[in-house]
Amino acid sequence: MPLTGRISELAARYATPLPRLTEEVETLSARVDVHLKKMGAVWK
Repeated sequence: MPLTGRISELAARYATPLPRLTEEVETLSARVDVHLKKMGAVWK
């Protein structure tokens, strides 16, 4: 892969700011918790 392609790939990968990623992880984690509780999963 040429250098310009690699730079474009890295720019796309790191374009999303960390606070937005953290918020998305929290939202998805809450959805997973709801699904697990509906399935009867129990954890401590």
